[in-house]
Amino acid sequence: MILRKIRDIESWNIRHTKWSIFLVALLVRSLFLVFGAPYYFGEAGVQVLGDTWWWVRASQNLIEQGVYSSDMSLPNGFFYRPPGYSMILTPLYILLGDWNNVFNGIVYLQIVADSFTAILFFNLTFFQTRSVLASTISGLLYSFYVFSFGWTAVTYPETFSIFFLSLGLFCFVKGYQSKN
Repeated sequence: MILRKIRDIESWNIRHTKWSIFLVALLVRSLFLVFGAPYYFGEAGVQVLGDTWWWVRASQNLIEQGVYSSDMSLPNGFFYRPPGYSMILTPLYILLGDWNNVFNGIVYLQIVADSFTAILFFNLTFFQTRSVLASTISGLLYSFYVFSFGWTAVTYPETFSIFFLSLGLFCFVKGYQSKN
């Protein structure tokens, strides 16, 4: 009975620590979008850089031509950009109907996904160390990592790449531990 109560308290503390890390990461990324982007990129808000249009063209060609290609006039146009980011952009474009709305929406999705990545870092560290302190430090380090939150304001696939890589690693480690 007492051990169960202790486990419940530990579980409650871990759960609240994770959500606190998520909120810190969300706040850092949101503040960066509003206040940090002008200093980091030279202009405020959502950043649409040159490479973004390669994914946009590939999405547009997929919708209009039925072929995933960044440049329909070139035989190797479908090799210019991997399709992952376009597969995230395309449904948003179909739903929102305008690329400017997609760019604004995708950045907010990136901010949320990257904030969840901080929780994944907490979980991965906790699986390996069973230390709440080490896991909290890991989650907070990711939350304040400049190159992590810096790319959330840019319409590039880096944020989702890190998110899906961390999620895959999390699933692998969790599955491995559950079999042992």
